Amino acid sequence: MNTTDLLIDQLAGHARPVRPLGSPLRRTVAWLFFSAAIVAAIVSVYGLRDGIETVFAVGPEMLEWLG
Repeated sequence: MNTTDLLIDQLAGHARPVRPLGSPLRRTVAWLFFSAAIVAAIVSVYGLRDGIETVFAVGPEMLEWLG
């Protein structure tokens, strides 16, 4: 038995079961909720940019901001 096999046996002997990740939909919803909360907190502290309604009136620029 070589050292690689010994290492694998040691690692496998001390391994604990891991919890599987949550569903992708649930993780996506949680991430979007968390990021929206951060954006809302920043907007509540600093306010909206002056003239933001004119930026959102232009289609391509609105898509860039939403991205």
